Amino acid sequence: MKPASVPVERATLDSVLEKVERGQLVFLTREGEVRFAVTAADDFDREVNALQNNPEFMDYLAACKKRAHTRPRKSLAEMRKLYDRPRLRRKQPRKARRL
Repeated sequence: MKPASVPVERATLDSVLEKVERGQLVFLTREGEVRFAVTAADDFDREVNALQNNPEFMDYLAACKKRAHTRPRKSLAEMRKLYDRPRLRRKQPRKARRL
């Protein structure tokens, strides 16, 4: 479905939501310039919203961030040595064959 452009001054919440519910992407404009985009939320949007509003999850993220900034760090070379992993070599791209 084609996106709809609606001037902010003429837009009502009901009219915008009606278009969005029909699957349209609605651009709200002011003085001919797009200022906002309104679209229906998908599963990913709902999941992000649920996680952002979950205090336990947000506390966990804050603790992870704090731990990452306060613990000693190791370089990639130190990690390879520690875990005895050789450095991966990039494969050379194949040359195109002529037909």
